[in-house]
Amino acid sequence: MKFALSKLKTAQEFCELKKTFLASKKIVFTNGCFDILHTGHLTYLNQAASLGDILVIGLNSDKSIKRLKGEDRPINSETDRVIALGALAFVDYIIIFDEDTPLELIKTIQPNILVKGADYEISEIVGAREVIESGGEVKTIKLVEGKSTTNIISKIKNLNSRSISIMVPALNESENLAKILDNIITNLSENNVKFELILINDGSSDNTGEIMDNFKNQYPEKIKVIHHQTNRGLGRSFREALNIAENECFTWFPSDGENDINDLIKYLPLLNYVDIIIPFAVNKGVRSIFRRILSSCYLMIINITFGTMFNYTNGNVIYKKKFLKKLRLTSNSFFFQTEALIKATRLNRNEIMFAEVPIILKKRASGKSQAFRLNNVINIFIDYLKLVFDIHIIDRFTGKYKGIV
Repeated sequence: MKFALSKLKTAQEFCELKKTFLASKKIVFTNGCFDILHTGHLTYLNQAASLGDILVIGLNSDKSIKRLKGEDRPINSETDRVIALGALAFVDYIIIFDEDTPLELIKTIQPNILVKGADYEISEIVGAREVIESGGEVKTIKLVEGKSTTNIISKIKNLNSRSISIMVPALNESENLAKILDNIITNLSENNVKFELILINDGSSDNTGEIMDNFKNQYPEKIKVIHHQTNRGLGRSFREALNIAENECFTWFPSDGENDINDLIKYLPLLNYVDIIIPFAVNKGVRSIFRRILSSCYLMIINITFGTMFNYTNGNVIYKKKFLKKLRLTSNSFFFQTEALIKATRLNRNEIMFAEVPIILKKRASGKSQAFRLNNVINIFIDYLKLVFDIHIIDRFTGKYKGIV
């Protein structure tokens, strides 16, 4: 590191060296940010060094880069960049400059050869006229195609960001809906998540549908709306939304205010490693004792029946859409969540990877859950029996898994 830093000089220090130690040397100069050193940089600098005896790099300071490229740059500080460049055997000296261009530095050190990438015309190169007038040369070097710091940063951002389609169903949720949608849109936008919302008015008798249409008018490129004249159930809504979803990942988000969109955002990078993200609540006490007992019994039955060990099956699970599209989903009831999860994890157990992640539930903003109405409980039981038949009868005795389209 000390050796690398020893190559860092001020313009005045270099001029003194040029008068003495470097008097007979042909000086090659180039400049840049060199924020994330890559093979394009190495090839370019090696070729530049071969044009003379001494290679000098004019390095944009941190302040200079921020002015030119924005507050989120540089990625690496000027000290780190000096150390990285100084470690290269073909780099002899590094001079940091604070200006937007190296013109004053070029005038001061007066190199014999000025080098830039071939994406510049010589007439466009800063300092070209001054170098030529002082008897020097200006040369260009062909850049390595596709290699740039900007591309690397873009790849890193894409690695950490997935596009997602989110279904938001609602049945008479006019008291909660606007606040929930504002929160979802604001947080996804602030975190630079590529998203679309598919809003489904599932037969509401209040002004839920009107609220959805207002949001659609405000964000026409981000929101799709489906209106049901009568209640068709969450499962039916889930399939309809999946059919028109355009993004890479898919989930649903309730409109009752119990879930935090930031839980979804913080876990999205996990999809670089797994195919399904399954949330489970760690603060079940926010729900009534009656609901907790029913949920525990339900989960125990599901795990015993299908040989699973899930912590929860009825949350807003995040799927890579390509796996969901392979499933034959039939449930129209609240059971759709369990059906999708059981069938998805049985697609190919050697390929499908999932992660269970903790989330914090919030108290419902207002209104009452529709999940435990008698007709919903009956429909859930019927769908449960259908899934048992598909997996334990059809799948086991015929080898034809009905969960796949």
